Amino acid sequence: MKTPTKRAASAELPRRLGALLSGALLSCALVACAVKAPAPGDDTIAATQKPLIPLPAPAQPPRASAPVKPPPAIAGEAPSKPSDADASSESDAADAFVQEGLASWYGAGFHRRRTASGERFDMNEFTAAHRTLPFGTRVCVRSLVTGRAVQVRINDRGPHSPGRIIDVSRAAAGALGLLGLGTKPVVVSQAPEDAAAQCPDASVSGLSQASPLPASGE
Repeated sequence: MKTPTKRAASAELPRRLGALLSGALLSCALVACAVKAPAPGDDTIAATQKPLIPLPAPAQPPRASAPVKPPPAIAGEAPSKPSDADASSESDAADAFVQEGLASWYGAGFHRRRTASGERFDMNEFTAAHRTLPFGTRVCVRSLVTGRAVQVRINDRGPHSPGRIIDVSRAAAGALGLLGLGTKPVVVSQAPEDAAAQCPDASVSGLSQASPLPASGE
């Protein structure tokens, strides 16, 4: 038996290497076919993957606002009080109150009806209606026709007709001598503190015209 020569061995080596390389390429091709990419429209994998939903942030309890503290009082500082000058000016305004204009009266048609102050009107009492004077204010009404004067208490609102300054009760109108005369000029002034005192002279020449007392809000 003859031993192969070196030239024959050299020719056999490339053939073996080519066979091994072909086998390796074939194995790689088989593995690539086995791992197949999903076809377009295949939602099998997409169905298994759910979108992530962010969890809501935990609610925090509301913070209680700190109470507002008043500024500390300054030592030795007393609460403010109306000055003597303010009290004096209010008293002077009340004393200086005077009003001149037409007066009318009302009686039986309104007897026992509720007034703006809440009490019932009594035509036999010396009361009157005024647009702005506080309820309970006492004023002197002097007729410029007869010269008579009476003291009345404001318990109603009026007159509601333009050009008039006061509406007196029937009793007051009788004392002034105004019954049957309709509307007549009068002077209205602040009454004395003593309800039993007589009304002072209130002639137009002796008193300066002043604005009515401020309304009480009633």
